[in-house]
Amino acid sequence: MPKSVIIPAGSSAPLAPFVPGTLADGVVYVSGTLAFDQHNNG
Repeated sequence: MPKSVIIPAGSSAPLAPFVPGTLADGVVYVSGTLAFDQHNNG
């Protein structure tokens, strides 16, 4: 199953071998995700 790495525009590059999201087989898997908008409002 092919997968795509998702790194949102405007975010910094990961410092470790982790990414915020991965798309695999039509499903988006996320890690360390909090409910903040583009202006850091939670």
